[in-house]
Amino acid sequence: MAGTATRTPKAFISYSWDSPDHREWVRRLATRLRADGVDVRLDLWHAAPGDQLPAFMEREIRENDFVLIICTGRYKQRSDARGGGVGYEGDIMAGEVFTARNQRKFIPVLASGEWADAAPSWLLGKFYIDLRGPEAQWEASYQQLLGTLLGEAVAAPPIGARKGAGAVTAAAAAAGGPALKEPAAVTLNRYKVIAFDLDGTLLRGLQFSWTLVWEALGYSREFARRGMQRYRAGRISYAEWCKWACEMFIARGLTRERIREIAGTTKLTSNFHLAMRTLKREGLVTALVSGGIDTFLEDKIPDYKQWFDYVFINRLVFDENGFLRGVDATQYDFEGKAEAVELICREKGFSRSEAVFVGEGFNDDHVAAVVGLSIAYPPTSQGISTIADVAIDRDDLTAILEHVITH
Repeated sequence: MAGTATRTPKAFISYSWDSPDHREWVRRLATRLRADGVDVRLDLWHAAPGDQLPAFMEREIRENDFVLIICTGRYKQRSDARGGGVGYEGDIMAGEVFTARNQRKFIPVLASGEWADAAPSWLLGKFYIDLRGPEAQWEASYQQLLGTLLGEAVAAPPIGARKGAGAVTAAAAAAGGPALKEPAAVTLNRYKVIAFDLDGTLLRGLQFSWTLVWEALGYSREFARRGMQRYRAGRISYAEWCKWACEMFIARGLTRERIREIAGTTKLTSNFHLAMRTLKREGLVTALVSGGIDTFLEDKIPDYKQWFDYVFINRLVFDENGFLRGVDATQYDFEGKAEAVELICREKGFSRSEAVFVGEGFNDDHVAAVVGLSIAYPPTSQGISTIADVAIDRDDLTAILEHVITH
């Protein structure tokens, strides 16, 4: 497994005491960052009665690697008016930017309101982290912040030699991913490619996203099961099954907003971002190969394009008013999951024995049988656990790393 940084980064938090709720919000953010490996300095913990507060502020701003600036309407007012501790800190920070030219030390974090109404004037042109959103968006933004502080921001892929205009890879086109050929990942690891299932694996609280939609729209499980049996028996194709299911959803008036509410009943597996950051840092090619619904992926992992080089999934089509109008069915469910992994390996110049698949459902059996390492995450009575090389029952995606990172 990749080594950890030898030095713990230090970050001071500059914020205004807007309200008890806001101070608690700041405390929770600081606590989470400390738990994730950042030595956060906060007046609540590091300023004692009797301290000279101006000296404390100057020291923390000067000696820390980063300063997180928690932007709110009140923070802007006090900073622009040079009032109180916030105004004093603003003077120190603006001065250090001017003299040391260390722009990246100071990271604005938008906590509430709109950016123009919350950012001090001297920060308006800076790239900021938006921590206002609902849980999934908040987590994605938090991971971006954490990666910056730890020096683990996802790097751009290497630049390869130009292969000629319009060289399109079959796997990229099938996955709806990048259209131009990219060089194979550079890694000394035994395994070069890792593919994940979505429903029940990366997303918890469901077996299949399709089933959640059926139930939310008032259809019986038996009705949905009979439709799937028609496909499993070979009476209709997979694409025809998807089309039929969406016609039933359309009949009940399914909208993009409604399916977002349905996805809200699920949760992302624990430590997803930490595990994916490690896999990307190790140079593995990453893929999502799912028979699920793309809106669940978009709603629960809004930054998914940062973590997956390839995405094979069913894509719902909505009209301008948000009503479901159809589906672009994937070719890569059931037996097709093995084909997707084979396609990626062939284009990257790897063998299937250098690929890993992480899943749990009965539609994962075929791919689990052909890869070099199959992980049941979690093992289920109907899934791949009987043929998987490794079974991981606990909800913690970092548990796969000891099996996947082998050098």
